[in-house]
Amino acid sequence: MKTEPTEARKKLSEKCDNMFGRPIIRFDFAEEAIKIAFKEGQSNPKIRQLEWTFTKNEGFSFTPFVNYRIYYWKTAYNENKAQLIYNKKSNAALNGHDGHELIGEYDDCDSAIRAAQTDFEKRVKECLE
Repeated sequence: MKTEPTEARKKLSEKCDNMFGRPIIRFDFAEEAIKIAFKEGQSNPKIRQLEWTFTKNEGFSFTPFVNYRIYYWKTAYNENKAQLIYNKKSNAALNGHDGHELIGEYDDCDSAIRAAQTDFEKRVKECLE
């Protein structure tokens, strides 16, 4: 997971002096910037985008938490529809069923992909708390 220490960079650039063409930073400012960067890294994680594999009517994305599946089709009125489903691996083993649960139904595949990404990011952030 990557983070963006933007406030820490700003702090360092404000307090940076040049001596003989090299940046010089006082220790106390560097220490403060490190603390800010650490705090930012904890609260603003950059979470990777899910990677999808598509077949004719399905999309799959596999993560350590859950496996996402999107079913998409056209209705009788030629409208796009998509269902986002996830499978908790442990849930399937413990409850004796396939473990699939519906997250939602959407008007298109892209909306379902965005919903899966949001769900995935929520799960990652819960682990970091």
